[in-house]
Amino acid sequence: MGYPIGHGLAAHRTMTATLLGSLLLESCTTWHVEAIPAAEVVARDHPAVLRVRSGGEGWEKLYRPEVRGDSLIGGNTLHAKHRDRAVSLPDVTAVETHHFSAGKTLGLGMAVVGALGIAALIAAATIDGPFDTCCQ
Repeated sequence: MGYPIGHGLAAHRTMTATLLGSLLLESCTTWHVEAIPAAEVVARDHPAVLRVRSGGEGWEKLYRPEVRGDSLIGGNTLHAKHRDRAVSLPDVTAVETHHFSAGKTLGLGMAVVGALGIAALIAAATIDGPFDTCCQ
């Protein structure tokens, strides 16, 4: 038994919309600098990932961070079985947490809709319709 005509096109559109939506949501996140100490951020928010700056070094991501004694520990990936990275809490100079940005999402969504609208207008202007020669 076959699928009805157009079923493949509908499935393709659904998959495209799902992919586009997930890309919009994922790409519209931002890092937020926290004003409180790293230990308080971990205790308050229990973040899945934390960006930490310590000493003169650059940013380092700690996945599933946890405070143990005077150290901030975390894994090198979200699914790491062991927390194998450690940063001394007194050495931490800045902490950032990952947040969803509604403004970026709205802006990117409007840009995509605008681009699709322009593409539709261009396509409509180049198609020879049944009344193409009526008003010349």
